[in-house]
Amino acid sequence: MPVVRRWLPLTLMCSTLLTGCSLSSITPEHDDRASASPSASHSVGTGTGAAAAAAPGGDPSATAPAQADLPPGWDQPPDSPIVPDSALTQDEVDGVLQVTATGPDGAGVCPADAVTYGVQQLDAAVGHRYGALTATNVSTTACTVSGYPGIGGRGTWGQTFTWSLEQVPAADGSAVVTLAPGAAATAALEWTGELAGADSERLSVLAVQLAQGQPATLVQPGSTDIGMLTTVQIGPWQAAG
Repeated sequence: MPVVRRWLPLTLMCSTLLTGCSLSSITPEHDDRASASPSASHSVGTGTGAAAAAAPGGDPSATAPAQADLPPGWDQPPDSPIVPDSALTQDEVDGVLQVTATGPDGAGVCPADAVTYGVQQLDAAVGHRYGALTATNVSTTACTVSGYPGIGGRGTWGQTFTWSLEQVPAADGSAVVTLAPGAAATAALEWTGELAGADSERLSVLAVQLAQGQPATLVQPGSTDIGMLTTVQIGPWQAAG
């Protein structure tokens, strides 16, 4: 099935990112994650051959997955119990990432536990959805973010999603963003193509990585129709305007 693609006008979204939106997050230090160890009989979501993201300016069709790339039974809920998102180990959370962050870690970069994340759904059109990923500095020290966030998704049936994932450059470029305490950065999101229907597995949680080598964090996306083969576009971190 052909996948519909359209470049996202990132600058049109950034002016309204923080208006009237509800943010939610699950931090890596969730209370019951460390103590829960999924058994082999539970559905953890071991991945389905996730492709790398299409680089900015690259050919996204080179990374587009198809139903033939998925294992048998991917479109049916499992017979075994599903491990809750909150029970995943850190290694399993990191394994949800389809693509890792591009910004380097180092001195002055926000550590993973210095930010909280949220997903904002801003607008919708026929076959297209628009939103933003936000990262807010909740520490007492200024720090920086840069590049594209690492991102991946886990579905309500426990499967790690396989998306056609595209890194889309911002109209005004990408730069290092300094976040004062309480300040936020945003990365524009668009999803299109194969949207999840009522009987399909929908996105349960996002895994987000702030900088290279950092642990990923689980982020509640709210109610979305992102599914297994959805085309997802992610922009670079920019200062929230």
